[in-house]
Parts: sequence; structure tokens; C-alpha cells
Amino acid sequence: MRILFCSFFFCVSFFFLQSQTSISGSIFNNTTWSISSSPYIVSGKLVIFPAATLTINPGVIIKFNSGASIEVRGKMNANGNATDSITFTSNANSPAMNDWNGIKVLGNPSGATTGNQLIMKYVRASYTTTFVDLDYAINGPYIFKHSRFFNNSNVNFDTGTPSTLFDSCKFDHNYNGLTYGNYNSRVRHSQFLYNVNGLEGFSKVDTCFFSHNSGIACSPYGSTVGCTIVDNHIGVSCYFNSGNNNFVNNILYKNYIGIEIKSFFNGFIVFSGNTICSSLSFNVQLIHTNNTDLSNNCWCSNDSSYIASKIFDGYVNNSVGLVNFMPLSTNCVPLVSDIKEPLMIKKSYSEVFPNPFHENIIIQSNSLKDIEFSLYNIDSKKLICQHFNQKLILDTKELAAGMYYYKIYNAGSIQTGKLIKK
Repeated sequence: MRILFCSFFFCVSFFFLQSQTSISGSIFNNTTWSISSSPYIVSGKLVIFPAATLTINPGVIIKFNSGASIEVRGKMNANGNATDSITFTSNANSPAMNDWNGIKVLGNPSGATTGNQLIMKYVRASYTTTFVDLDYAINGPYIFKHSRFFNNSNVNFDTGTPSTLFDSCKFDHNYNGLTYGNYNSRVRHSQFLYNVNGLEGFSKVDTCFFSHNSGIACSPYGSTVGCTIVDNHIGVSCYFNSGNNNFVNNILYKNYIGIEIKSFFNGFIVFSGNTICSSLSFNVQLIHTNNTDLSNNCWCSNDSSYIASKIFDGYVNNSVGLVNFMPLSTNCVPLVSDIKEPLMIKKSYSEVFPNPFHENIIIQSNSLKDIEFSLYNIDSKKLICQHFNQKLILDTKELAAGMYYYKIYNAGSIQTGKLIKK
């Protein structure tokens, strides 16, 4: 019955996935991009004019030639779903950072474009210079949910007004994850993994996970609450002042430097309930002349001499101020020896590459469970069906050049896509 189900699913779905559409120029009227015409190849600068809305359906793939981009003066809605995401990526055979120039959003003060100018859900975006430029975006809110941003130089440039939200997103292998969000910008329930720099300058950051960022994991500007920051070069680097004044209940663990404090004005700051320990160098590095009050925090120890030995302040170098860490918090919870990515935001997903392919297809998954991969031709005939765990390399020398479709079945979820052999 399972094989019959697989075949039926692809008979219904894949007959509609056999073409591609080249796009350039301008969009003046409401337009929908459908999976039947996917992938869409953007060859240059594509402009969505005011009063026009571009709607992108689940499963659509948009590929960009070198230097190509989209400029949104009207509206764009790209709403995928949990089993059928929308992909924005490079059209190069061997894609790399900076292949294409991303999406620039221009607000319209005349009111022709009002509210919800750009909404993205279940989107995958890669290989851009800057994926979304919101520097002149004034017709928000701008909303990004359940999306993955990877292999980009920058995910964003500024944020729009009145607000911008990144919710339950993953930022990995970028040079910069998120940078500088003005106005009411918020990031929550999101992951920042294997970037150079994770997040900088957002006004509200809560319940996020930062790990293996080789530069600075988090440099917030506002309120930072309930985040876990582990195994980075610098966990947090920040000015704590009247604009950045709430750092509460965060965990900084096993970073090279736990927290780098560039300034600290005690009259404005709520800095408490944090756990800061096990840094390879210093748990705290103060690089300003102001004295700093870090009382009522946890240091994984009650030994004041040991805690002091892991703090870089005026006792180490008299050019900077002193750090007060007493009294210690009375609500410290022991840490486990190895903090893992939170299950609530960890999702199973398989990468299928290269595309186009020549001799081999590689399927790599972050799931430890048994996974079934099936490959179909354009007539929905199943050609390959194999089970694997984490990684599978398929020899495809016997396959003719052309278009193929795949399904990945993983613990009740279905992931589908299209491959081209050259």
C-alpha cells in the first residue's frame, strides 16, 4: 500500500512540474507564480510596481542569474508550507555567495502600497549578496516565519517600519545572519549556526539559539531574553546603555569569550538571571572604563576567587573598569555538560544536490531516523527507491539527461522536489 501511495502522489503532483519560465522586466498587475511553471529564472532586475502584488505559491523555485534581483515597490507574498517550501537561489551550476543581488523593498509614501508589503513563510534563501534590503521599507509589518537563510553574505540590510519579525527561522553558514534592525524589530525562536556573525542590532531578541559562529554570535541592541549562546568565538559583544538595557535569563556557555562589554551604565541596565560560565578564555571581558554591576547572575560556581579569575577587568588591566558580581543569584540551575539545539526549533530536512547533476546525487539529512528516497521520471515512473540514514550517494550514470522528481519520506513528513540531469 505504501508503494501505491507513493506512485499516486506523484501522478497527481508531478504532471504539473514540467516547465520553466524565464522572467525579466516589470510586473504591473497582480500576478501569481505557480508550481506548474516552476522554476522561474530571473535574468536581470525584476520590478514589482505599486498596486501590483506578486503571489508565489508553495513549492515554487525561483533561480537568479548572476547579478539579478527583485525590487518590490508593490507587494510580494511568498507563503510556502511545512511540506512545500518556496526556494530563492542562484541559477549557477556551482552556486556561491554573492551570485545574485537579492530583494530590495521600497516603501510607497503615497499609500498605493499599504501594510504587509512583504510576507514570507517557509522560504529557503541562499547565495545572495543581501537577501532582503529593507532600508527604505515603510509599508510593513514585514514578516518572515519558518524560513531558512544560508550561504548568503548578508540576510538583511536594515529593517522596515512599523515593524519587522523573524520567527522560528534558521540562519546558517552566512557571513552575517541578521544585522541592524531599526524601529520595532524582533527575532524569536530562531537559530544562528555556523555563521561568521550571527545577529547584530535587533531591538528584541528572545528564545534564540546561537552556536558555532566564528565571529560574534550576538550583538543585540535592546532586550535579550531567554537565549542560549554556546560554542561561539565571542558569545555576546555589546554596549549596555540606555538603548540596550535588558539582558535577562540567558545562557552563555563554552564560548571562547562569554560576553564582551564595551560600555555599561548601571543606572539603566537590567542584567540578571544569566548563566555565564565555562568560557575557554574569559567569561566576561570588560573593555570600557565604567565599573559594571553583574550581580545576581550565575557562574556555575560559588567560589568567588574562581569567578574573579574568569573576568577581565581593572584587576587584570588598569585601563578598564571593575566588575562586581556579588551577590550571586540564588536561582541557579546546573547546566548539562553538552547543550544541544532546542528540539522545539529543530526540524528534519534533507539537502539534495547538486542540481543540475551529472553522475551522482547526494542526499544529506539532519535526521537520525530511517529515510526513504524515491526518484521518478516525468511520467511518474519510479526509477529508484532506497532507504538511508543521514547520507546517501546515488550513482546515476544510467539515467538519461532530462528532468526528474523526487520524494523523501521521513517519519510521516514528505519532502518533494525537482532535479535536472545534464
